[in-house]
Amino acid sequence: MNKKNLLIILLTLLCLFMVMTGCNKKTQESEEKKQGTTESEPKTPKAINEIENISLSVMQQIEQIPKVERDMTIQERKAAYQKESLQLAQPAQGDQQEEGSSQEGEKEEGPVEVTISNEIPMEKPVLEDVLTLSMPEGNMQEQEDEMITLPELWAKVEKNIVEINTKWNQLETELMKRNVPLEMIREFEEGIDNLTVYASEKKPLFCLMYANGLTYYLAQFRAYYQDKISPIVLTMKYLTRQVVLDNYAGNAQQALEDVSKLEAKQNEVKYKFLEKDKQDELQKFEMAVEDLKTAVTKQNKVLVKVKATVLLNNIKEAEKIFKEK
Repeated sequence: MNKKNLLIILLTLLCLFMVMTGCNKKTQESEEKKQGTTESEPKTPKAINEIENISLSVMQQIEQIPKVERDMTIQERKAAYQKESLQLAQPAQGDQQEEGSSQEGEKEEGPVEVTISNEIPMEKPVLEDVLTLSMPEGNMQEQEDEMITLPELWAKVEKNIVEINTKWNQLETELMKRNVPLEMIREFEEGIDNLTVYASEKKPLFCLMYANGLTYYLAQFRAYYQDKISPIVLTMKYLTRQVVLDNYAGNAQQALEDVSKLEAKQNEVKYKFLEKDKQDELQKFEMAVEDLKTAVTKQNKVLVKVKATVLLNNIKEAEKIFKEK
């Protein structure tokens, strides 16, 4: 091999080395750039978590209304019985005093018979376990140990709603910076306004509806930030609660539409089950959605609530899968 050929070979190897080094450098820079973009993506504002937690707490408080009404009625009956027993044990003190006592008793019964101007009164809690399973870990609200009156309970609800309004004032500008659609922002604010109005009018079922509606928009807002919680999972939780609410309100058609939306979301999460080799869990999830749909067609409130509870348990399993790396 002469010197000329050797020189050509060396130059060729040198060129190849420089090209390969350059490509590796560009690839590394590209990866660093992507990583930097991910790290610079803003985290979910604290206000989103706070408003969601407060909205769910409002729903829990509204769910207590039937029990509080029942307890107050029992206490009122006990008080009336004790008063009657005391009057029978004492000598008669004149018709005038008896008439006055009767009028006083009528006054005391007034606050117990609270008029709820809903088309469908809440005789029992609507969501129960469906709501309990929706609560974030560490946000379980303890039941009231002491006797609470209905006005006191509504006062707590209204206080929480004021807090939602306050935190929304902080969050709104943050969402605009992330270019969240203005229509979505306006619809969320309208939901807060409706919740505020219906709470002041003491309409519990409407309050449940609008408080649940807020959780839907909050799930969509998360998509514009770095978030460990999947917006799809939170949307499925919202839809499951909404099925129960619409069914309770006698709107079977809307409840079926809610289930159809759940089926669409089910297809979106299917890949995650298969990716993690969770075929059995996927089958349980799909069957739970189908069972809920069947229950809605039967228009049985108890059956719908039971099937929704089963589905919520499956959604929580899906949530764990989404959190796995």
